[in-house]
Amino acid sequence: MSTASSTLVTPSFTRNAVVSTPYSVRDADTSDYMQPLPPSQPATPAPNKLSTEQMARIAENRRLAQERLRAKQMETSAAQQNII
Repeated sequence: MSTASSTLVTPSFTRNAVVSTPYSVRDADTSDYMQPLPPSQPATPAPNKLSTEQMARIAENRRLAQERLRAKQMETSAAQQNII
């Protein structure tokens, strides 16, 4: 059996290395830094603007999704118990 030794070599840096940071730029235009980002998705409609039928459909879809999630979680836990 032979024993091989491995050596980890890391790069060395000079003491006065130039590092670019967000604060190293002088006189930069930072006026847009405090502006809020535009919304990534359109705003969802307010609940009072939905019809009763739409709210019922949303509730039913949510209930069905939760049932599917519970079934998937039970399936996963049963599969994990079979592995053990």
